[in-house]
Amino acid sequence: MKKVLFSVIFAFTIFAISAQNKPLDNTATAMSNLSRIENLYFKYLSAQERQEATRLLNETRGILVGMQSSQDNPPKRNELNILSDDSLQSLLSSIKSEGSDLSKTRIVLTIGKNGRITAAQLEKIIALYTFDNYREDLIRNIIDNVVDPVNMALVLRHFDNSITRDNLGKWLQNR
Repeated sequence: MKKVLFSVIFAFTIFAISAQNKPLDNTATAMSNLSRIENLYFKYLSAQERQEATRLLNETRGILVGMQSSQDNPPKRNELNILSDDSLQSLLSSIKSEGSDLSKTRIVLTIGKNGRITAAQLEKIIALYTFDNYREDLIRNIIDNVVDPVNMALVLRHFDNSITRDNLGKWLQNR
């Protein structure tokens, strides 16, 4: 299973790098596929394998994000500063211990100022919220730090109110 997952990730990386004539379309597709891989297969990995796979996924996402920037000034890996799996687990533990959604949002926004997150990571955070208005507030404030905003549909499915979900979806599309 581990070999298959790593082979798929490697194939997506090669696909994304070789298809530079339409980098935005291919990058969005590759980012979406990486999130699908994460959601479908990571649950079958051991903790150590999951940590390594997450590192590889984040590295691949970093490469893809680098393709979107100008060819003259691509971002360096450390400039991307994507939240690690260990940091995410620590953040989730901190959020779980908070009583109110407002406190959760303050913690996430404080950490979000220093780094970037993936839509899959944001989905795990949003799932811990109780009220849609705080979910929406968090998304509107942290969206610029999301590495793969094309995958925000993962996050939007956690909204209870369909009107709020649809309005936020439209807002995200128009950005």
